[in-house]
This record gives sequence, C-alpha cells and structure tokens, in this order.
Amino acid sequence: MNGPLPSRPAPGRAEQDQGGFATVDALVALVILATTLAWALTGLDIAAKTSRKAEEVARVTEIARHLLIASAAGSVEATGASGSFRWRFTDSDATSASRTCLRSLVLKNLQTGHAFHFTGASPCG
Repeated sequence: MNGPLPSRPAPGRAEQDQGGFATVDALVALVILATTLAWALTGLDIAAKTSRKAEEVARVTEIARHLLIASAAGSVEATGASGSFRWRFTDSDATSASRTCLRSLVLKNLQTGHAFHFTGASPCG
C-alpha cells in the first residue's frame, strides 16, 4: 500500500449532512398528508350534503304522492304542514270544455328554505 489513503469525512459530518435531508423529507410527507386529509374531508362534506338532499327529496316525493292521492277527493285548495314542510295544493278547472284540471303543489322546507313546485294537468273527475 504505497498510494495515498482515501480521505474520510470528519467524524459526525456524514450524520449532519443527512439531517437536513431528513427534515425536508419529513416536511414533504407532512404536506402530502395534510393535502390528502383536506381532500378526504371535502369529499365527506360533499357526501353528507348529498345524503341530506336525497333524504329531503324522498320526503317531498312521499308528501306529494300522498297529497295527489288525497286530491282525488275533489278538494279545490288546501294548505297544511307535515314535519318541517309547509305545503299548498290548488286544483282548478281551467278549461271546462275539455274537463282538464290544472293541479299545482308547492312544498317548502322551513329548515333549509328549499321550495319544490309541481304542476300538471289531469282529467277532472
């Protein structure tokens, strides 16, 4: 071994150089984790809102079916409430020659403020 000896870093120097990279790696991992968590929470919020809206529409549909079936008894105008909903039903004989009745139903959710309007024509009975 006549050649020069390979140089070695001073003791503790290699650990110091790696320490900076470990800190940057940890920060990058935290940023990725925070971003993923934010997207997941946004998705959960959207899913919860969609679920509440679907429940509201199902309830409106149930009330509307009930009112339309009950309207066959011949009520001309009626108002009422069902749970958090207020409703108004009108049944008018618009064209007596063709015996077509125009039916209108408005439901409003007092908690959310959403309003649902149904209109249609059917033979008068």
